[in-house]
Amino acid sequence: MSWDRLSVADGTFLALDDPVTPMNIGTIIVFDGDALRDDAGRIRMDLIRAHAAGRMHLAALRSDLGASPE
Repeated sequence: MSWDRLSVADGTFLALDDPVTPMNIGTIIVFDGDALRDDAGRIRMDLIRAHAAGRMHLAALRSDLGASPE
């Protein structure tokens, strides 16, 4: 397993994160639903997931922190 050091920004968020000042980051995406509906009017979630998967690298968003081996 390879280890990557935290960036300065990641280290800052980690240092500042506490119960009083959570440093969570979130996103809201609004889609035009008409283009994503099938013939029955249902939203085609498979199209949304395929579109998002082609543009996101989920592995980078699912990292665990570990103690420095030093």
